[in-house]
Amino acid sequence: MHDAVPGPGWLTPLLWRAYARDSERTFRRAFDHYGPAFALWVPGIGRTALLCDPDLIGGVLSAGGLRPFKPRPTAVVWGPRSIFALHGPDHHRVRKLMLPVLGGAAVDRHREDAIAIAERMVDGLPTGTPFELLPHARDALLRAMLRAMFGLTDQRMDRWQAPVRDLLDIGGSQQASVRFVLRGLGATRVWPAFHAARLRCGRLIHDEIARRHRREEDGRDILGQLMRARTADGAALTDAALHDQAISVLVAGFIAPALGLAWAVERLVRHPSALDRLTGEAIAGTGQDYAAAVACEALRQRPPTSIVPLGVTGHTVTVGGYRLRPGTSLLVPLMALHHHPGHFSDPYVFRPERFLRTRPSPFSWLPFGIGPKICAGRTLAILQISTFLQVIARRLILSAAGPPEEGVHRALVSNYPSHGCRITAASRPTHQEGS
Repeated sequence: MHDAVPGPGWLTPLLWRAYARDSERTFRRAFDHYGPAFALWVPGIGRTALLCDPDLIGGVLSAGGLRPFKPRPTAVVWGPRSIFALHGPDHHRVRKLMLPVLGGAAVDRHREDAIAIAERMVDGLPTGTPFELLPHARDALLRAMLRAMFGLTDQRMDRWQAPVRDLLDIGGSQQASVRFVLRGLGATRVWPAFHAARLRCGRLIHDEIARRHRREEDGRDILGQLMRARTADGAALTDAALHDQAISVLVAGFIAPALGLAWAVERLVRHPSALDRLTGEAIAGTGQDYAAAVACEALRQRPPTSIVPLGVTGHTVTVGGYRLRPGTSLLVPLMALHHHPGHFSDPYVFRPERFLRTRPSPFSWLPFGIGPKICAGRTLAILQISTFLQVIARRLILSAAGPPEEGVHRALVSNYPSHGCRITAASRPTHQEGS
């Protein structure tokens, strides 16, 4: 039995530099040295334990007594009434209102819009010359989320795209990481560029909500469904809460699918058999099972969010031979977890088939988080990634335009392809689409 979780102590500048350059290798070395858990003192967070074993994670969750984790750097974007910022009964109430809107069959209504926006993206891609897919994916997925969230026409969307993109870019920047660490000194309160961007975006959302109230309309989009949603006692979300949920859906529904799509393509162009099978499914129009499996496997090998918070220990927790002291923040580095050899055979092999008609073992695959804070929009995210993948595969012949890409971190936890998913595309002959 360990008296405490072992570890290197403080997150030193040298260790931080190693993490920023290659988090996977840094964490792998640490876990190889210390075992399935190690401790750090992290600026802005405090005493922290990092866990990479699904059984250990399950044991910690079963022990109970976890308090909510402190906000992430992007929390400043969400707002205080966001589903991501709320805890306890308030979080449970909002989550119950949002799940029917973002889960299950409810997301199918967005498929045709996603197809149309993906087709438009493909039409604008260069052919015959190397290019970075990620910027195109970001623009297209932002349009897809604006369409799903607000039902915007193309004409109205042009007015929204720049303010929303500016807010999300500032909130997801490296500067957000520094300001998060220094938030106790007022670094997030005094941030003119961010607050101006949030005000511009907020005005658009509040004006849209007010317009719908005046015309006594709501619509079939996500905002409209949230405006109609009622709790068991008949209460509706306030306009301020609607604003914060709209921002939350845009943040989660734009960044993760865009990165997930880019990483999926980055993996596919290096695995021709998987790309061929995806292309066959897309051309045959036989569903999205394999496309969804590709999305899930890409999210396993290259998760857009590199670290998932479990919570903060409220009392001493003893599990798996470790004793976790009260007040310890628990984090899960997903690259280490998702490549655990005890739960994924050949974990460094890209194999979408592992997600066909099977589910990963508990706590071994967490790209959308875990527990009460698991992303409510995960079904929509998988649908969007799968739909875009099929349109790309049906329309284009893809090839890699460089070596395999490593992850580059922004805002502490966002995992970007190091070269933006650099590929070369050629138009697929029409007879091949119909063959």
